[in-house]
Amino acid sequence: MKGICKEAPVNSNLVIDEEYYLTPHGSQAYLVSRFPSPLSHFGAYQKKYFKVIENEVGSTSECKDNDKNQDNVQLGEQLDLFSF
Repeated sequence: MKGICKEAPVNSNLVIDEEYYLTPHGSQAYLVSRFPSPLSHFGAYQKKYFKVIENEVGSTSECKDNDKNQDNVQLGEQLDLFSF
């Protein structure tokens, strides 16, 4: 899902009025990312700092499977880099 930061805590990486990708993290927080993958988050922040602007319809299990496949591709690319 996507959201806009409406308030930023002191000394955080959040920028007010900037759009972020949000992944639920418990009942009171989101994992926040500038990219659609939940693996690329840069922190967990309370839900009160965001206004949700877009909810994704896809299932979370599909997203997790896609992330696992992406990890396998990246691992394979890294191994190929060091093959002689």
